[in-house]
Amino acid sequence: MRKQIYWVIRLQVFTILLFVCFAVSADIQPEVKQAFHNLIAKYMEYFNTRNPDGIISMYADDAMIKTKIKGKEKYISKEEFMARLPDDIKEWKKKKQKLVDFNIEELEVNGDLAKVEIEFRGKQGIFSGRLKGNIEAKKVGPDWKIVVDEF
Repeated sequence: MRKQIYWVIRLQVFTILLFVCFAVSADIQPEVKQAFHNLIAKYMEYFNTRNPDGIISMYADDAMIKTKIKGKEKYISKEEFMARLPDDIKEWKKKKQKLVDFNIEELEVNGDLAKVEIEFRGKQGIFSGRLKGNIEAKKVGPDWKIVVDEF
């Protein structure tokens, strides 16, 4: 009898802890989703205004950015990305590329790390239509910074 009561109490405590964890998680998610919405909206603004300093400010120091070099996909560092950015911006201007909207399709959060799947909608060039990709970010002080950019 005592053993049964022990397990019933243990199960109740576990259930309460589980409920508390989900309740805390539910409170955090909208906050984090809003932070990501703001992050991507700011990125779009910098992209559309061709602001290289703004774009670079979105990335953590240890960021890895997926890009195509001579037709092959490759990850480059933030420093390499900074070196290529002026040429990329000239290309965006030439093709009149513009991001017009985005949708956060999936968001996974694990402490100070998060991964988000995004779909951009744009006009002209490679952004004509829809473009899907992933961004991983980490919390740096009060802000989220991109650490992996897979577009």
